[in-house]
Amino acid sequence: MAMVLVTLLLLIFWPLATFQSTLKWDALDISLPWRYFVCDAFRNGVLPLWNPFQLQGFAQGTEPQTWYLPAILVGLIKGYGLYSLNLEYLLHLLVAGAGFFRLGRSLGIKKMGLLWGVLIFMVNGFFVGNAQHLGWIVAGAWIPHLLASYHAFLHRPDLRNIVLTALFSYLLLSGGYLAFSFVMLYVLGIWTLLHYLRRLPITSRRPFLVLLLKLLALTGLVCGVVLVGMWDLAEHISRAAGLSGESSMVGSWRFKHMLSYLFPYPTIFENGSFWSGDQSIINVYMTLPGFILLLSSLTLWKQDERVRRWWLMLLLSVALSLGDELPLRQWANHLPLFELFRFPSLFRYFTILLGCLLASRSLNHYLLFPQRKLIFRICLGIGIIYMIALTYVLSIGFELPVKSLSGAFGVQALLGLVLLSIGGFLLARAKNGSSKILILGAFTFLDLLIFVQLNGPTSIYSPKEFVSMQSSIEDLPKGYPSPPLFDALRSNTDKS
Repeated sequence: MAMVLVTLLLLIFWPLATFQSTLKWDALDISLPWRYFVCDAFRNGVLPLWNPFQLQGFAQGTEPQTWYLPAILVGLIKGYGLYSLNLEYLLHLLVAGAGFFRLGRSLGIKKMGLLWGVLIFMVNGFFVGNAQHLGWIVAGAWIPHLLASYHAFLHRPDLRNIVLTALFSYLLLSGGYLAFSFVMLYVLGIWTLLHYLRRLPITSRRPFLVLLLKLLALTGLVCGVVLVGMWDLAEHISRAAGLSGESSMVGSWRFKHMLSYLFPYPTIFENGSFWSGDQSIINVYMTLPGFILLLSSLTLWKQDERVRRWWLMLLLSVALSLGDELPLRQWANHLPLFELFRFPSLFRYFTILLGCLLASRSLNHYLLFPQRKLIFRICLGIGIIYMIALTYVLSIGFELPVKSLSGAFGVQALLGLVLLSIGGFLLARAKNGSSKILILGAFTFLDLLIFVQLNGPTSIYSPKEFVSMQSSIEDLPKGYPSPPLFDALRSNTDKS
């Protein structure tokens, strides 16, 4: 089954898997040159503490991603380049899928629904919309592993789980966008407190605290090089003093962005008066089946405590994402570390993670106790929304190829109606659970393939040809030579 999921992922992202295209924007302007320099320095026996090649030089060793081991290993053999960049992105999607599986199993979700959930989690709106932000992708990949290992530590605090939790903490801190590490400090801290007060008998509390201190000590040791670098850098950057309330709200999610649950394609059409936000911070798509099963999980509210807990956490993450429209994120600025980062929309990652867990749990329940009437009503409601959108777009004029936001809404509505009709027809005639999961898997794959084909050219793939860009990589300095006379970053073009 793992090979099937890998194959499906490579088919969905075939331009990256076949090296027809590569990533764009920040992935090329920031991540690629840093990784190129770091790997080149290591290959030539030099610690990458100072980078003389960009601007007037800067302290590369204080940047956490300098010490991100997976990126170093990817680029250590032949140097880091466009092939490495594509490979690293795809590998992290697989890492995210494996982490989601580990987390779901630890939380009691059965295998059949969980494997389907792995597919939608690997190709959700966060990983597609934020493809340029490699630090966000890395964080999104390792957080499920960290949660799964820490869950295992709380229930079985042995050496293995201590080491795994420390390792995943290092991978998150060194490779991920730092704001995710700050958030996870609070998540794990609150989780630990609740576990200590509610679940641990009094006789077990002292031994648990000893093991917790060992975990913290090992984590601090493993993350030492990153923490020292961050400490040295803090006095030299203005953000270390904290952001103002208005500045920390830059990149907020909005209520209207919830339309991306059903209309992911229009999110790539920038329209300041409508979306009021960059395309990379909007998308929360988790497929039509995923959204339908997420809504159907509400029927489990009374009988399943975990479903209630996950829904409450999902709503909390939504509230924190809506920085400009709800006050919760601004109130959080009074907490240590929260005042140091922008982009409240990063909390939508947890909305998607929890949504995929709920949908997977709901699928297992549906396979055992088919709820045809409920599913039909949800599909009917979604179909009506699509019909209204399509009717409106046709009334104001609709043309192909799509060049406007309204046209994108029309295409998505038409595709949604077709997918709902075909999927509903086939599932209604499925005779057993095996045929249902097979049809649902094929339907979900088709949904994701269409989603990435429509959104990918804007949010993932660089418009430049891979071959021509690779020739520029080959012309870059090698062997730790003198700095070049030009500054590639300052030109701000993909090829440079």
